[in-house]
Amino acid sequence: MQSEIDNAATAQAQLRRQVDTELPAVAMHEHARAGQAGKVGKALDDFGGDLLQGVAALITFVASTIPFALAGTVLYLVWRRVRRGRRGGAADKR
Repeated sequence: MQSEIDNAATAQAQLRRQVDTELPAVAMHEHARAGQAGKVGKALDDFGGDLLQGVAALITFVASTIPFALAGTVLYLVWRRVRRGRRGGAADKR
């Protein structure tokens, strides 16, 4: 009878050890899953700020490009007028 009690106690101790090792594994798995969900949530939260920052950079780029575009347009129109004047003068000489 005592041997059966000892066997049952040994089996119970082994089962407790198994349960004790499984509980931290489950807790770590749940913690890892929560960490990944936190990363996705943070990315979604940052999306609006990132989008606004990109739009601000685009507006800055366009605003800084306008003077160069205007200067290039003026230079192109002057160049066309000068070329047309040279061609027109050459046609009159013929």
